Amino acid sequence: MDIESKAVSAINDKIADINRLKSFITQNDKTPAYDGSIAIYKNDSTKNENMDSSVRVQVKGRETDDLSLKNIEYPVDISNLKIYLNDGGVLFFVVLIHKETKETKIYYNSLLPFKINFLLKNLRKSQKTKSITLKRFPQSENDIIELLVNFSRDSSKQCNVCNIGVLSLEELKNRNEPICNLQSFYYATKGNTSSAPDRIFEKEIYQYAVSATGVFYPIAQFSLSEILQDVTANVICKNKKVFEKFVIKRTNNSIYIIIGESITLNLEKDALTNGGTAIITFSPHGSISNRIKASNLMLDILNENEVQIGDAKILNISKENPSPIDENEIKKNISFLENVQKACVKAGIDAENISEEIVFDVQTLQFLIDVFIKNEPKSLETNVSEKESFGLLSIGQKNMKLLIFAKNIHDKIYKISNYFYADFSSVMKNDNGLEYAVSRYVPLKKEHFAKALNIQYDEIAEDVFKYKHTEQYHYNVTLMLLEMIKAFDETGTTALYKAIIDVAEWLQKFNGTEKEKDLSDINYIQCKKRKEPINDTDKLTLYRICEKNVEEDIKLACYILLDMKEKAKEVFDNLDSKTKEIFEKFPIYTLYKKMF
Repeated sequence: MDIESKAVSAINDKIADINRLKSFITQNDKTPAYDGSIAIYKNDSTKNENMDSSVRVQVKGRETDDLSLKNIEYPVDISNLKIYLNDGGVLFFVVLIHKETKETKIYYNSLLPFKINFLLKNLRKSQKTKSITLKRFPQSENDIIELLVNFSRDSSKQCNVCNIGVLSLEELKNRNEPICNLQSFYYATKGNTSSAPDRIFEKEIYQYAVSATGVFYPIAQFSLSEILQDVTANVICKNKKVFEKFVIKRTNNSIYIIIGESITLNLEKDALTNGGTAIITFSPHGSISNRIKASNLMLDILNENEVQIGDAKILNISKENPSPIDENEIKKNISFLENVQKACVKAGIDAENISEEIVFDVQTLQFLIDVFIKNEPKSLETNVSEKESFGLLSIGQKNMKLLIFAKNIHDKIYKISNYFYADFSSVMKNDNGLEYAVSRYVPLKKEHFAKALNIQYDEIAEDVFKYKHTEQYHYNVTLMLLEMIKAFDETGTTALYKAIIDVAEWLQKFNGTEKEKDLSDINYIQCKKRKEPINDTDKLTLYRICEKNVEEDIKLACYILLDMKEKAKEVFDNLDSKTKEIFEKFPIYTLYKKMF
């Protein structure tokens, strides 16, 4: 038996059944590395003017006793791989022929330049062949057309691999031609389009970096194992609309509906369009309010034994066996989470902004309930000897940080309150030892502004402005502003920045000494500079300050804000060690370091 002729016949017979394809593979072909090609036409007409492209092929035959294999291995000559690389790749076929029945099974590998590039790496000097893995050739007409069209398209987009190899994104960034975007492609025939999400699994898809001039660089090959699709449609149970969207997850073998990140319905075929049955599982995820809503829906679904997803009604919902779903446990968890929501309000926390990892930290949530709902005193490790004090409290394994006010009851047992809602008066002493009231934000430091989860940035300015703007209070608020700027440099929080600008503008309005006005202007401008270039008016203000016979550190601040790098360095280098040490603690030093 002529094995090669039998193999070529198997390929030709398969292609002959497809109108849009035409085989030009000949038996006993002597062309180096190739056995011919398969032409692809735009439609069922195979006239020359209707030809779209063609794919080079190589065909090998092998006898076997086993045609049940999903994948096979085959050695390819290294010299041939190098030819394929230069020519844009090859569709490599191996046809297994049963020794007794002569039945055939076709296997293939799309040897595109991207793949060949890696096959040719790390070869031994004496190595003559490289083993490749081939999988079964598709059976349906549409799948075969898609395979060839996608191969042809990817072949043309990978033509530069033979010259420059496969480059990473990092390597591409170092080239002169900038990368504009990343693209992936997959062509689906009209016959497969309606079921495209189900047909694309395990297909070979390439990702390309596209340059500004339209050059494609292949950077990755992947195959999909699942597809997630967001769907905007109502989820209804007991005549109540609970969610307005859900997720469809498709895998190669199954379809799932995911509701509220927590409820999963494993559907039987066509259940979403025609109604039907499903197996339900429940695993709470997402925000606290989302968990409560999903948990209540879960109870309703179990009681009604149905749910409407969009236009489809899913009936006969069964639990996994053995069932992990305990209705009493769900009810208990709903009660617990509702208490957490109430505790968050009293703690000054937005429950919706609590991270998923903290939601899973039951110790933290229980602490919030104990302190802010049950008003239970807690033992705190602290060196503070005062009867009343404040500071950051780290809670639980994830170190949620709250700014609290604590009253000592006995030993190290404290009654804990939210610092911002606590009933106390914030006071300071002037040079004469007399107390005066200040905003409760004034004593705070950088770590409080940066790390307290319960701080309300939008209330800072409003609270600060309530108090009489005296010279002493102006000085206190200025120090607070500097701490806020340090916190912003660490966090970049937008709400904090707005508060900083509001406070800095308020300080500018104070009718104080000339030096106080200059410092207020400098602080306002350094706040602005963290977000945008300073304007001409700001520059004139800084030049005016510089022209005066002022301290060197104030001149240095002006030079930094004016981007006068050499002047700033000269002044900084000439500062005495004590002044330099003090200057380095101010937030403007951060801007100085960025100049170099």
